[in-house]
Amino acid sequence: MHDEHRLWRYLDGELPPAEIEALARDESADPALRARLEGMRAVKAAVLHGAPAPSPGFPERMARIAALSLQSPFDVDGARRFLRRVAIAAAILAAVSLAAAASRVLPEFWRPVNAGPPVVGR
Repeated sequence: MHDEHRLWRYLDGELPPAEIEALARDESADPALRARLEGMRAVKAAVLHGAPAPSPGFPERMARIAALSLQSPFDVDGARRFLRRVAIAAAILAAVSLAAAASRVLPEFWRPVNAGPPVVGR
């Protein structure tokens, strides 16, 4: 029995001459092998001749598409600017929050002991 890979190499003329001659003899002697090779030849012909020729400019279009696929769709510099602005806004919000909390806590903490009752409702 002949393996598929070897038969394709035979049809493509990639085998050594001695193997090509041996397979040609087998093909002429074996009707099943002959039918199998005829089917493979039909497939090869359909593949080689069935595909349409590429349209004009096809290689140039493929080169442009390949060049576009190498470019990053993500704007890294824009993302860095955005994250920097978010960090600045978060720092300002944290500073304001700490200042607000300190304005309520620190007066009570630093109030002298003999200063009287604390002022409520500030």
